[in-house]
Amino acid sequence: MSKIFSVFKRLDLQRFMFACLLGVILFFNTACSNKPSIDAAASEGYKGIQPTSRYERKTPDLRYDDLQAPEGGMNRFSDVDPRQNTLDEQVKTKALIDRHKRLVRQGGEINPVESAEEFSRDVNKSIQRGAEDAKDAVQQTGNTLLKKAQRAVEDTTDAVQDTLR
Repeated sequence: MSKIFSVFKRLDLQRFMFACLLGVILFFNTACSNKPSIDAAASEGYKGIQPTSRYERKTPDLRYDDLQAPEGGMNRFSDVDPRQNTLDEQVKTKALIDRHKRLVRQGGEINPVESAEEFSRDVNKSIQRGAEDAKDAVQQTGNTLLKKAQRAVEDTTDAVQDTLR
């Protein structure tokens, strides 16, 4: 308890009361004032309330590339999730069906052998690419392993030499 009283005795009571009084005056002055410090109508930048049409984009924003074409939904884009929009797939499917029907009508036949040959060429290319990638990966792994082994031998040699000194 004596410590608390000694703290109060050390404080200069006049300065403390003066600082509190200034704080109260500042608080009431700010709270009770009904005039703004700067008249808003007289300021240079004030032009009144603007209509919301001011904020609509009249020209395309060149800072950003649109990933979708503007369609008219919320925020100028479609309201449909692109993953659920299957219109493109339906168009492609319809084009393939129409092509095959036209070939059949013209007397042309759909040659399954050509399709199989194309498929085998694609598979062959994929296998070759896979083999090349595997070869590169094995070579890179071998080089990395060799470098690490050389580093380990160097570190061991340095450690042995330091021990012998």
